[in-house]
Amino acid sequence: VLSLSNRLVGQNNINGAWLQQDNTVQAVLIIQSAYFSVTTYDAANKKFLQTWGGSYNKAGNTLSATVEFNSADNFKVSCTTSHTFFMPGLSDSMIPPANILINMSSCI
Repeated sequence: VLSLSNRLVGQNNINGAWLQQDNTVQAVLIIQSAYFSVTTYDAANKKFLQTWGGSYNKAGNTLSATVEFNSADNFKVSCTTSHTFFMPGLSDSMIPPANILINMSSCI
């Protein structure tokens, strides 16, 4: 089961903390002041898996992120990706910003 919970401070603000869980693996995303970090761990087995993050830029409903650190793979540092996302009141067919940062498949 994959679930995502979040707390948005304001309608146009993506600062905050998110938790994504897939079976025993949890990913915690923290976004603050144009920076983000994701820490992944296996809660049931009490095992740290990785931490990574960097800077992001939000322009309209496009989110661009650049990885600046990755404890599991330093070759992913400097990877950049951009995606369209949604905020409350915008089209539900777009991706929420937390999903983009947690699931940057080309960069993690």
